[in-house]
Amino acid sequence: MNAERSLVEWVKRFQGNGPSDPQHLREKLEATLVPMIRCALKTGLGQPTLVRWVRDQLPLMNPDQQTDPARVAGPLACRLAERLMARLDPLPQRETVRGR
Repeated sequence: MNAERSLVEWVKRFQGNGPSDPQHLREKLEATLVPMIRCALKTGLGQPTLVRWVRDQLPLMNPDQQTDPARVAGPLACRLAERLMARLDPLPQRETVRGR
């Protein structure tokens, strides 16, 4: 998704300031995204790409459009962190298998 490009760049900068362990990076990323997503849900404010992503994902998670930011921010942060981590290449200490 091209709209995620600026978020991927943000994660790369975030990655450079933190631990190299992918699991720890994912946990810190999710913890950082939760309040950002909660703010985007409550106010519509934030980094434009993040706000747009949240608005696009919300109907997929919650078709009835009843949104409790405290309830959906965590799952959205988990989903976004997973997508962004998958786009980081290569992650330090990630195992690779040659020839397969």
